[in-house]
Amino acid sequence: MNSRNNEPRSISALDTALQSPAGVIINLDALESNYRYLCKHTGMTLMPVIKADAYGHGIVPCAQRLAAAGAGWFAVGTVAEAGLLRENGIGQRLVSLLGCLTAADIDLAINRKVIPFVGSFEQLAAISARSGNNQVKVALKFNTGMNRLGFSLSEMGELIQWLAQHPGVEPELAASHLASADENGGIEQTDNQIKTFKIIAEELRRNYPLIKTSLYNSAGLLAHAHKFKTDLARPGLALYGSNPLAGTDLNQPGTDTALKPVMQVWAPLVQKRLLRKGEGISYGATFIAPDDIHVAIVAVGYAQGFSRGLSGKAELNIRGVRCPVLGRVCMQLVAVNINDVPEAAEGERVWILGGPGARPISAAELSAWWGSIPYEVFCLLGSVNAREYS
Repeated sequence: MNSRNNEPRSISALDTALQSPAGVIINLDALESNYRYLCKHTGMTLMPVIKADAYGHGIVPCAQRLAAAGAGWFAVGTVAEAGLLRENGIGQRLVSLLGCLTAADIDLAINRKVIPFVGSFEQLAAISARSGNNQVKVALKFNTGMNRLGFSLSEMGELIQWLAQHPGVEPELAASHLASADENGGIEQTDNQIKTFKIIAEELRRNYPLIKTSLYNSAGLLAHAHKFKTDLARPGLALYGSNPLAGTDLNQPGTDTALKPVMQVWAPLVQKRLLRKGEGISYGATFIAPDDIHVAIVAVGYAQGFSRGLSGKAELNIRGVRCPVLGRVCMQLVAVNINDVPEAAEGERVWILGGPGARPISAAELSAWWGSIPYEVFCLLGSVNAREYS
């Protein structure tokens, strides 16, 4: 087990080791296993998505392990994240999904050989204006139905003409993003997006035969990639061990067991007490004990990313036993019922995510109690608590 002190400096200015008593364990072996499974299962070249500090898993350690496993491309969020990877020796092709938002971003992209997403003529013009004599590679973003960012199919002629007039801007990649690939009711929309992107790719390749294409996220890669082959896929959630198709008709046999959770989160048990029948606990006394209950107070709360919305809903794992949350989640404390594991001791680790035994707490479960999605669970818990790597 590596020490927390060995972790490269976080992209956050917050010193999590000082701010939080909770801890995050990142299993890099599991990350590599998921990467290799997705490569083998799909037969496609992968561009792992490590944006937002690798979904809270730590962008530098994750990139280093995946690069050693053979990844030749990475998708980051900001150009600054790409700059951090360059500073830490990552020489792979880096694609910034948010692209250049400022002039400083453009300069950094040019100097560090980052490939920014570009989805408007204004962005193209800004990059061209600052490129000077530099040849700048860009990733063209197309809107095929997500309706957030990107060029439309109707702009293809104008786009190709603009690129021909500005040879210093070189399209390296054409990409779009699927909106509903993980939903039973999203098949028609997904198929329409695939058809539109296929037209875009064919048109671009008449002028740029070597341009790469990328469309599929984790769900698209697992459920829809057989419909149209692209050069690169962009798995994110599945890479970190959460099945994007779980609970849907699109789920692939064996995926749940093949994908290994990468993140576990724990917090210390700080005190035990006996809650007497009729007594309330935590703010507002929203829980009243129907009988005498053994209670553990655990040092985790919404300041550590354990949402107040989990009050009275979530369970924690103590020694492999599920223990329900009692009353309201506080800023740094939460109470749980330990009647089924009264031998739990002060100072031991209580698991918010993962844990021992046959019933570890999954990101899907935690996010369902939360009324959220695993992406948010990973990003919040992983970003505000100190990480260690195994």
